[in-house]
Amino acid sequence: MADALEALRREHRQWRDEHAQWRVNLDIWQRQISRAEAIAYELETALPQGAPLHGLRSDIERHEQALTTHERRLDQSPDEDLTRLHSEHQALRQRHQRLRERYLDFRRRHHEGMAEIRRLIRLLDR
Repeated sequence: MADALEALRREHRQWRDEHAQWRVNLDIWQRQISRAEAIAYELETALPQGAPLHGLRSDIERHEQALTTHERRLDQSPDEDLTRLHSEHQALRQRHQRLRERYLDFRRRHHEGMAEIRRLIRLLDR
């Protein structure tokens, strides 16, 4: 009978030892999950949002249409007032410069965001 009780106690100790190891692992996993959640939040905010990208794309398309219209006028109306055509061209030039600045700013923010994402991914790999 004593041997049978000791066997039960021995199995209880094994279970407690397992429980202790499980708790250690659960603590580790909880820290990893919390870290991953924090990194996921940072990933979410690292890149410029899609709306500016779509707005920039739309503005590029509108500028392209304006160029096509202006070129058509240049080709179809060689006798049209050259001063007015130059003025319109100057406005297109300024519009293009603003578009270039927006593009370069978006590209810079995109590259910075991607670099941040790569950094965060390396953190997850640790």
